[in-house]
Amino acid sequence: TELRGPVVIGPAGGDAVCPYCKERAALDLVTTCPACRTPHHAGCWAEAGGCTLLGCARRQPAGLRAT
Repeated sequence: TELRGPVVIGPAGGDAVCPYCKERAALDLVTTCPACRTPHHAGCWAEAGGCTLLGCARRQPAGLRAT
């Protein structure tokens, strides 16, 4: 089930890795993709304009930013 929009949550916990910067996201504020539920650092999500996970239906094409 897809969520309505990105969800900003607290630390992701575990071994979560942001797919945008490839850094650990376990202890940082993360935004979770509503489609694939992959955690991204909140700043990485904003900079990329959305999900950056290859294969995700919500992934933003390269060079395009959500407005």
